Amino acid sequence: MVADDIVSQKFFSIFDALAIGNNIKNQILQAYVRINDSFSLEGDEVHWLCCALYCYGRSCEKDSETEPIASIARLLSISKLNFTTFFSKIRKWIDMANLSSTFIERIENLERSFRVSTVVYNKFIPIFNDIFETVRETNHTRPLTFEDLLKLTWHLYILIKSNFPAIRDDLVNTFHLLLCCIDYMYSNAVHSNHVYLIKAHIFELAPTSILDHLCTMYNGKLKDCMSIKEHWWKPAMKRLITESFKTSVIPLYNSVLSSEHFSTFTSAVAVKYAKYVESNLDMDERIYLDTDCNYETSESSGVKENLMNRFADDSKLKQVVNFEKLPPVQITHQSVYLEALLDGLLPEPSFQLLSFLKECEACSPNVVINRVKEMSNAFWAAYMMDNFSDEEIVSMGRKRLNFIKSLYYKLLESILLSEWQRLGDNAGLLVFNLVMQDVFHKCLFCISSEIVLFSCNCTRLFPWTMDILELSSYDFYKIIEVVVKIESGLTKAVVKHLNSIEETILESHVWQSDSSFWNIVPDTIPSCADVNYSNQLDVQRTLPMDESPLGERPRKIGSLALFFRKVYLLASLRLRDLGERLTVETDILQRMWTVFEHSLVSHTYMLKDRHIDQILMCSCYIVGKVTRRSNWSFHDIMRHYRFQPQASNKVYRSVLIRNSNLSPDNIEHVTRVPNGDFNESLEERGDIIKFYNEVFVLNLQEFSKSLVPNRGPTEILSPLPAIKTRPHSPRCISQTHNVYVSPYKSSSKEKIPNSNGKIIYQFSISPAKNLHEINQLIKANDPKKRALVLEETDLKVIRLDSSLLDKYKTLQRFDQSVSVSPILSDDEYEMDD
Repeated sequence: MVADDIVSQKFFSIFDALAIGNNIKNQILQAYVRINDSFSLEGDEVHWLCCALYCYGRSCEKDSETEPIASIARLLSISKLNFTTFFSKIRKWIDMANLSSTFIERIENLERSFRVSTVVYNKFIPIFNDIFETVRETNHTRPLTFEDLLKLTWHLYILIKSNFPAIRDDLVNTFHLLLCCIDYMYSNAVHSNHVYLIKAHIFELAPTSILDHLCTMYNGKLKDCMSIKEHWWKPAMKRLITESFKTSVIPLYNSVLSSEHFSTFTSAVAVKYAKYVESNLDMDERIYLDTDCNYETSESSGVKENLMNRFADDSKLKQVVNFEKLPPVQITHQSVYLEALLDGLLPEPSFQLLSFLKECEACSPNVVINRVKEMSNAFWAAYMMDNFSDEEIVSMGRKRLNFIKSLYYKLLESILLSEWQRLGDNAGLLVFNLVMQDVFHKCLFCISSEIVLFSCNCTRLFPWTMDILELSSYDFYKIIEVVVKIESGLTKAVVKHLNSIEETILESHVWQSDSSFWNIVPDTIPSCADVNYSNQLDVQRTLPMDESPLGERPRKIGSLALFFRKVYLLASLRLRDLGERLTVETDILQRMWTVFEHSLVSHTYMLKDRHIDQILMCSCYIVGKVTRRSNWSFHDIMRHYRFQPQASNKVYRSVLIRNSNLSPDNIEHVTRVPNGDFNESLEERGDIIKFYNEVFVLNLQEFSKSLVPNRGPTEILSPLPAIKTRPHSPRCISQTHNVYVSPYKSSSKEKIPNSNGKIIYQFSISPAKNLHEINQLIKANDPKKRALVLEETDLKVIRLDSSLLDKYKTLQRFDQSVSVSPILSDDEYEMDD
């Protein structure tokens, strides 16, 4: 039974409005009460009930005997809930209810569709106003008004778009589809003698079709629009007209706006879209435009109101879509920039790459080509997945796969050329070894796929391709920095995405029990001081300093040392942020870091199937307890942690407590249950407090007690990685020219001579002709480029270099036998002894 004090009368009014039966009503209320008893539901309780109703309706979609509850627009209308708030609350509800990943993916798709639709609508209104006259009335029979044409154009667009679910979150294709719709309505207006609705200068410019003009004026791509018009728009329109009029298609295609057909066609579009919304429980995009739209097909519903305010106020809408002033082709995850990057490239090896591969000892180009074929087949089978009959998905998938192969060969050529030029006479065998490594090619194909799918706004992102190729995240992480450095044509959005993947791998993926990392983990894990240069450490307190083990260079080098260096840096940045939010003293912060480092070094297996943020939060709490110099609780730590950009409530709500699949050798480090018994259940999870009490404190309690202040002169605290300042290495400031900037010490006033083909300009030192020569070279390469104008800042030296190919050490990342030190800046370029 449900307690009366929990269920308000407002709930029953919503149930009555939706005509929900008692059986379904009780199921929904039980779900609500269960969540309400376990969690604190902030805000309007009706909004949370709306989330429960939506999730129930979605869970019953496959049940043919259960009627759908209502569309999402209907739910939000009755609950007086805007979309922005809904997306925020439904994510929390799904997490609290522990629903499947299918729900999460559905909400993410819905939110992306909402964002795209909002952008497209914000572009639609000004475009429509630019083309058509705002004729409010006619003299006699009122055949067609501006408002009639506006409403039908938008309704027709969203109906045709519903036939292509694969592009609903693809801004480029949906925008091009909108241009095709406007062009179609324009042609119909001309054909049906409604020229008075068209602005005179537009009609003079384009008397029959306006598609070319639309693409020119509003940043569309005519080639893509023509393809969509022929292969998507026309077939869908012909089917619609046939179903609407039950007559021949040809005479009606360009006359749906005529007085004899307009009413029938408009009604048909409205009915078909209403049925689509009702059957799919989808977002009703009529709410962007309609002021009197009925959101149920039943005549008795009586719900007629303007739902534009259901989205959010203007400020919140701009937070959701803060790029509305940009052309859509520039804001669809850089798909246009991807096409520019691959312009002129084919999905096959270039002549230069083929020649290069033939020069490698015993290396045939067919080895690479066959590998690509195998990986492409695996990708294609997973991408299509029972969709081979859908021509739209097949066409889109084939285009994306060709992009991936083109990018793969481009990156492969750049990397091999880099290594060949860097190694010189010794390159043959080493490059051959790299080319023959299957894991290297999988990594390169995987990152090419990630870049392409992200740029095309595809939902199949990390670790989708990695799982298809059965690639370990530890291996994949190695290629990320190499590609970011060697391919200057990547946009900031793509680089940011790749960096976030690297963070995800370092924080959790690499620690999963099936990761290849556990096959190579050394018996002795290097400390932070082992893998960093001494000038990269923030030594606040190490006693005694004159006996500090820190040297001028890292004691540990190689790919594994580089991995731990990045882990330590990532963890230190997050710990510093937590420390600032908790107002932790520097001395206490360093003790927290010492506990974290000890956990990683001495209890490495405690991280298996866990997250480094879990260890960081526990390290904060245990140091606060043993030092007795804290006034924060675990809930305070979690509350401050939620402000970090990578934070997820799953990190502290679902923590592995014990797993019986782990080998007995690792149980002591991982579980250490109080009675020492081994739990036979496959996996037990709980919140972070339970993990702290049953796992973390049992492993770290004794060590943490040694960090109590004033315990004696032998105390040595681990140094944190120093906060990085402005890099001193040359930084490229152009994607199309080899122009670099770097600072020099203010105490140095010596002029740096031009050498090795470099032109150098130093502020206040070099003659003006040097800067003029740089500008002339830039202009010579691209006459459209303006001169390089620089102000006197702390970036003192400008260098024009022919190449930075010798900066990247790819072989070291994939071949453990090559003892080359990892490189992060110029001053770290050293060989292993």
